[in-house]
Amino acid sequence: GNVLVSISSNTIKNGNYETSEALLINLKQEFPQYIGVIEDNRRILSLNKILALSNSSDYEKALSYAKSIFEDYQNDRDYLNYLKNCYLKYAVYLFENRDIENLIFYNEEALKYFPKDSTITNNYKAFFQNIIYEHINSGSYSEARKIVDISLDRFPNESFFKKSDAILKEKKY
Repeated sequence: GNVLVSISSNTIKNGNYETSEALLINLKQEFPQYIGVIEDNRRILSLNKILALSNSSDYEKALSYAKSIFEDYQNDRDYLNYLKNCYLKYAVYLFENRDIENLIFYNEEALKYFPKDSTITNNYKAFFQNIIYEHINSGSYSEARKIVDISLDRFPNESFFKKSDAILKEKKY
């Protein structure tokens, strides 16, 4: 027990998650009778790693790591919240950097994990709305058309996208 607390404390202080993960694997092999306690510590370590990566703005790495342990924690409420937050933070980062292709890809992927999540869905719509608005206002109608078509495919009943479609058709785009 004390060894596990020491590993977790040192890892949080120095950020060396890989070494700690390796130690926990070794402990599981050497002390199978403590597997429950070791797994609890592995879970805490994993959540802390996701949080540390995300807080350091390394969203892609945080998301990649969170997805890599999905099988182990897919029924864990805390883990699912961390995974969702990784998707949300990474999507905002991609939007701010106008990486539209990856923005679409990762929002679609997030909706596969969280198909009924209103936050992910509403953010996704808002990203499209802002991008369309910017393109129309700057006169980049062909770029706006691309995003309107994608957004209408994804959200066919959304009035903003229908109105944008009508505006572009009026302008022959």
